[in-house]
Amino acid sequence: MWSQVGVNTAHPTTMLDVNGDLRVRDAAASTSTDDVPLVIDSHGNVKKQLSSLLGNFRGRLISDYDSRLAGNVANSNGIYKIDTITELIDAGDDFNSSTSTFVAPLTGIYEVTITLTIFGINTTNINYVAGLIDDTGSWVMRFSMPKAEVEISGSGSVGSAKTYTGVARLTAGKAYNFGFGSGDFVLLANPLGGTGTGIGSYLKIQLIDN
Repeated sequence: MWSQVGVNTAHPTTMLDVNGDLRVRDAAASTSTDDVPLVIDSHGNVKKQLSSLLGNFRGRLISDYDSRLAGNVANSNGIYKIDTITELIDAGDDFNSSTSTFVAPLTGIYEVTITLTIFGINTTNINYVAGLIDDTGSWVMRFSMPKAEVEISGSGSVGSAKTYTGVARLTAGKAYNFGFGSGDFVLLANPLGGTGTGIGSYLKIQLIDN
């Protein structure tokens, strides 16, 4: 049999409808970053919190990206699509690790943070540019990095770390990739220093307003 259950109400509107206070005496503590908070809407319905479930992605570069290597070719706009990103947190399953592609679950404003460790090999006078590109290979948001700030001499094992944060309007169902343009460069996944290694390049995308 199938029925709706009402507590203190003769006319339940959901599978379990409680007209009154709700108390849980013994709830287990969360042990997973995949767990999401619960919220209550204006009608008293319990739901998963939207901002924790959709459009909440964190990822990192898993291997160095060298624009000079064979196969790493810029598109017609001179932008390289970086395809060596893996997920750290992907609460809404919005990211495809095999293509390093983020698909926006909702149309809205997303906050984008990019941390890059760069070994610049650019011999021209143009600046470096990084950001998000859409499925046409065009920028939807970008940051300009002065060439002098990321140009490093030597082997390139350390690089120069920079972090940028901005916002972009993304469209539901549309695919986006991290892109880098302007000259020869190496993005470092795990820069090596005299006292150890660390994560060098990191990407965060989070829905903040829809």
